[in-house]
Amino acid sequence: MTTSMTSGQASRGRFGCFTYGCLFALALIVVLGAGLGYYFVTSVRSAYVEYSSESAPALPTRVIDPQVRDSAQDKFRALRGAFEAGTGLSVDLSSDELSALVAQAGWSDKVDAQMSGDVISAAFAFPLTALGEWPAARLVLGGSASRVFNGRVVGTLSLADGVGRARIDQLTLNGKPLEDMARDYASKWITGALNARDSGKENEKIEVLSRIKQLSVRDSRLHIDVAPR
Repeated sequence: MTTSMTSGQASRGRFGCFTYGCLFALALIVVLGAGLGYYFVTSVRSAYVEYSSESAPALPTRVIDPQVRDSAQDKFRALRGAFEAGTGLSVDLSSDELSALVAQAGWSDKVDAQMSGDVISAAFAFPLTALGEWPAARLVLGGSASRVFNGRVVGTLSLADGVGRARIDQLTLNGKPLEDMARDYASKWITGALNARDSGKENEKIEVLSRIKQLSVRDSRLHIDVAPR
């Protein structure tokens, strides 16, 4: 009888220890996960506040000559027609013509791009809402989601036979220069976005990018060479 009770008590003791041990481990995991999540959210939110502003800074106002605007629109329509008809075409856009197209797209208060030699530079200022609806980002950023990304990027850009390459030499956010690692990451992100051979791209986008035989900045102009289909 004594032996049976002792055995039962030992069994319950082992079972209880096992159960409570699992519960304690599970609780510890939950606490650690919550702590790491809180640290991640606060770190991202703090960095976002540091590298953004409450309101959009004013970008340079470009006064576009009507003839330049008309020339830019004619070239854009010619490019669109070449893509639709499957024909080849070469076009050069000056900085003013590029600014005219940016203004036509309604982005003149968000992007100001200029070209010098083979380098393109752009000042930008846009809220998170300009990137689309990102519920996860809004959840992490909370009330800070209404702040504005603003900065300047300087680098080179090219696209040849469906393969894009980008190199960012300078990148600032809210007046703060970013380190080499951030510039390298941004360069790789833009390069991936331009690469038509990326299987993640939509078929239509792959076709458009693969039709671009050459896209580059040279002699302070944006050169676009479209190959026939």
